Amino acid sequence: MMEGKKVSKRVDIVRVQLVKERSLMYSNRKVKSPKDGAELF
Repeated sequence: MMEGKKVSKRVDIVRVQLVKERSLMYSNRKVKSPKDGAELF
């Protein structure tokens, strides 16, 4: 049997980073619904 060449594959290296941009005051203690989150902006 003949051995075939091994083919190299290129893989992407990806990095995801979260960065805090700012903070703001919110009168309620918790965000309990999507509506609460929308009111922040």
